[in-house]
This record gives sequence, C-alpha cells and structure tokens, in this order.
Amino acid sequence: MDENTKRIDWRGDSGLRDGRDGIYFGGQNSGNLQAGLSLDLTGGYHDAGDHGKFGLPLASTLTTLAWGGVEFTDGYQASGQMDELLATIRWGTDYLLKAHVTNANGETVFFVAQVGNVSADHSLWSAPESQTIARPAMAVTPDKPGSDVAAGSAAALAAASILFREAGDFAYADELLVNAQSLYRFADTYRGKYSDSIPEVRNYYNSWSGYEDELAYGAAWLSRAVNSAGGDGSAYLNQALNIYNSSIGGLSNGWTHNWDDASYGTAVILAQDTGNQAIKQDVTRWLDAWVNGSDGVQITDGGLRFISQWGSLRYAANTAMLAAVYSDGLTDPTGKYAQLAQDTVDYILGTNPRNASYMVGYGNDFPQQPHHRAASGVGWDGFRNGLPNEHILFGALVGGPTAANDFSYNDSRDDYISNEVAIDYNAGLTGALAWSVEQFGGNPLTAAQLNTLPGISVPQGV
Repeated sequence: MDENTKRIDWRGDSGLRDGRDGIYFGGQNSGNLQAGLSLDLTGGYHDAGDHGKFGLPLASTLTTLAWGGVEFTDGYQASGQMDELLATIRWGTDYLLKAHVTNANGETVFFVAQVGNVSADHSLWSAPESQTIARPAMAVTPDKPGSDVAAGSAAALAAASILFREAGDFAYADELLVNAQSLYRFADTYRGKYSDSIPEVRNYYNSWSGYEDELAYGAAWLSRAVNSAGGDGSAYLNQALNIYNSSIGGLSNGWTHNWDDASYGTAVILAQDTGNQAIKQDVTRWLDAWVNGSDGVQITDGGLRFISQWGSLRYAANTAMLAAVYSDGLTDPTGKYAQLAQDTVDYILGTNPRNASYMVGYGNDFPQQPHHRAASGVGWDGFRNGLPNEHILFGALVGGPTAANDFSYNDSRDDYISNEVAIDYNAGLTGALAWSVEQFGGNPLTAAQLNTLPGISVPQGV
C-alpha cells in the first residue's frame, strides 16, 4: 500500500506473506504442494467482507472497471476521479502480473487463482491486519487447467492496457498486453474449468457458466487492445465471434453480466465491433426484458429490476452500465436504455420507497452495518450488537433487497445476503456513475472537502 496516497486512515498493511505459505498446483492437498516455490503475491483485493483473494471475481471486476474508464472517460475526468480509477485498477493488475508466471519465452507456466484458506478465514471476525493464519495460494496449470479464470484475467489485462495507453502510460500498457496475450494462449490451449482443478473455490466462486464465455470475452478485449496498440486485432475478434456463435449462442434474458457470466459483456462488444445483426438482437431482447420486466426480470414498486436475492443491486448496476454503453455506442432511439441506467443509479443512491441510499457513506440514510470485518471494528463478541460499524466503508454498495420488494433489505451485520459488500458489486455501478456524470454533470470534491469526511485523510498534494 502506498502510504503517500492512502486515503483511509483506519486501514493498514495485511497479507504481506501472501505467496510465501505454499503454492499448490490445483487444490490444496499435499500432493499438489510445490515445495520451495515462493512468490510475492501481495496486493490485489479481498473479494468482499472477508479476506480471500479470488481470481474470477477479481478479473471480472477489473475488466468492468476498465471498460467504464474507456467508455466514459469524460465522466471520470469531469468528476476528477480518473487518477483514482487508474490507481485502483493498477493495484489489481499489478497483482495479476505477480500471479502470472511465465518462462523465458514468455509462455505461461502457471497462474495463481486463489490466495487464502477461506474456510479458516470465515471462522474469524477480525481485521486482516491482525490475522496470522496461513494464506496458501492455488494455481491453474496445463495439467490443472482454468480457462475461465485465465481468459477472464487476460480480458482484465487487455482492457486495462487500453485505458493506460489512452492515459499515456505506454510502457505499462505494453506490459499488460503482452501478459494478456500469453495468458489467453494458455487459457485457450489448456481448456478446463478452474473449479474442477481447484475444488476449494466451488463453495464460493464456482464456474457455473463454464469457460467459453470468458474465452470469447478475453478474445474480444484482446482485439480491442491490439488495435489500440496499433496492431491488427481481427483474428481475436473473429475468434470471439466464432466462440459466441458456436458455444454461447445467445443470452438468457432473465440474467445479466456478472463475475461468472461474461456472455453479456461479450455480446455488447461484438455488437459494437462487428455490427452483427443477430447479436444486436440478442442484446436488445435482453435489455428490453430489463426495461419491461419480463422473462424472469421483476420490477419492484419503486422501479428496481430484480433477478436474484443475493446481491440484487449488483446485477441491476451491471445491467445499468451495459445499457449505458449500448445506448451511447449503438442505438437507443426512444431513450429507454439510458432511462433504465439512470433510474437504477437513482434508485441505488436514494430515489426509492425507503428514501435511503444503498451506498455506504452517501446520503442522509445509508447502511450502518455492512457485512465487512475490517469496517465493523468488532470481534465475534460484538458481531450482533446492533450498533453501527466503527468505520464508514465509504462508497461500498451493499447487496440490497432480497426479494422484489423494496422493503426486503435488512441493515444488519449478520445478514450477508442483504448487507455484504464485494468488489464486483461496485464495478458496474462505478461505470454507470461516470456515464451519469457525462449526462448530467458533476463537480469533483476538493481535498479539503474530502478531509471533512470521517475516516478519510487526504495526504498533502493529493
């Protein structure tokens, strides 16, 4: 952590031994342990209010964040948040580069997909700074493949390379692109689901959708990244199109873009970059279901589109961002997709029957007990004390309503379905907010204004 730019005064260094407590090729059993292999796997992000580091949601999060930055650059610039976006993404991509081990020829040898013994972590309720449990790392290899996590991470590196190239950091953009291409070759050559190779992830981030969607998504982003670098990305684009047509074959209208299913993001990119009419129809039928509340999408009295009890706002926010991308980049003759995006942002920020924000720290009535160990400031003895968290987890999006009922949300620390926060929850929302700034304007907070917020300390010169 860069102490010169850290803005959260209640957080400190943690996980400094990540990568030193054993590297397993596949799942965590003694036969897979690579004796003597030690890596620096510090950095990256805990996936939610606990302290495991999972490759699949991290890859999806970083790709979505970078996509929002590429698509809605003006919104980030107008709000004064572009530097923060770049720093946030780089903290994640630097970790992915550490997790990606190559040989002298630049070919992938293995890729670390998980750090931490999550079951042991879940037995604790304490800040990561105070934890001393072992944090083993598990990797996918040619013999224990993980095409989904590898191709998804290639997508993240490729998308980030475009953003950093546009920001003028050409050397870092090139490094990201080279690693993305190597990682994608590895994913494409050694095919398999990472949750088959690393059984530990099944209870947390199982690869339900398989790996074809990430292979298509990774190829689509590599096409854009190679083009951005001045090359010809048509081979990647054709591969993405072929995989989409042969293995995905359309979208389920009652679902959406998320950490496991990259088919929606792939379809939006292919609709933009190929103009394929069939894929455009796939996207419009899907978005229309969200606009109209059909095909399994329910609409609450307050206007929230609801598809799942777990992280309902995350799904709505992801759809809002992709609806905004489609509205800006392709077609929206009646403005219904833009309206869907803005209505979702407004709902999350407080325009709802509860008159409450679902973003921690925003508005006059926001979640007080998000399910987050570090922010809570308590141990198991205070877990159910009913008191607000000691620290405000500014900006975090909670799960939200657990049914198609605006009042089904429960602001309680022990309700991890309603009130957990996760990195992928915020990813689509962040892009949707940047789009909203482009539509309606916004003024950046000064350092002096930020310093008035509890728990925020902006270093001199930032």
